[in-house]
Formats: sequence, C-alpha cells, structure tokens
Amino acid sequence: MSKGRAQHQANRRRMYSARQHSLRERRLHAAREEAYWLSDRVTAFEIEEGLDFEAPTTYGVVQRRRASAA
Repeated sequence: MSKGRAQHQANRRRMYSARQHSLRERRLHAAREEAYWLSDRVTAFEIEEGLDFEAPTTYGVVQRRRASAA
C-alpha cells in the first residue's frame, strides 16, 4: 500500500498550521493597529464642510515630551 494518505495528512496539518499562524499574525497586527489609533499619540481633527473661511495649508503641532522609561 502506498504512503499517499499519510503524506496527505501531513500536508494538511502543515497547511492548517500555516493558516493558523497567518491568522494569528493578522489578528495581532490588527490589535496593534487599533491600540495605536486609540492611543493618545494620535490626534484627530474633525473638519466640518460648508464653513466659510480660508483654511491654512499647514498646521504647527507641538508634541509634548514624556519621561522615558530608561
């Protein structure tokens, strides 16, 4: 009898493992992205349309320095 079935099972396990690894990586990346965008390091500007004024083309933003953990 050939060993085709055993190799087939091994290939399925490898493919499943690779898919699980990829899924874990994508979930971890998504969680890190969400944490970054919800952190206080990101500033959001809401712009209302229809306001009658000339908006400046650049904004000066001063970033407060934090004490380092070092």
